[in-house]
Amino acid sequence: MTKKLYRSSTDRMILGVCGGLAAYFDLESTLVRLAAAALMLFTVPVGPILYFVFALIMPLEPRAEVAPTAAGPGTDWEPHGAPYSGPPPSPEPPDAAAGGPGAETDIPHGPSLSEASGDSQP
Repeated sequence: MTKKLYRSSTDRMILGVCGGLAAYFDLESTLVRLAAAALMLFTVPVGPILYFVFALIMPLEPRAEVAPTAAGPGTDWEPHGAPYSGPPPSPEPPDAAAGGPGAETDIPHGPSLSEASGDSQP
């Protein structure tokens, strides 16, 4: 199989030229980007022009086709991570009418606002 030079569609910062060159030559893309930055700084008119010429000449990497799922198009995602394995949810609180915890008799009451302010009207 022949190796082809493409602009990267996944490993890209601007137009994918450095990512494509790194994939073609089996190099780390960071090293290729550093070399390109040095080339652009030290050869000011040549570096940027060369980068954009490569961007025009190199075709964009073809994307792999995703087979549609049984649920239809646009639903080919998978949930990330394991299902929730925490403690089970606590049971429902007992009904206040049943007289359990949370019933009106168990709630401490302070003085009402009128009693606290001293305004007691008969």
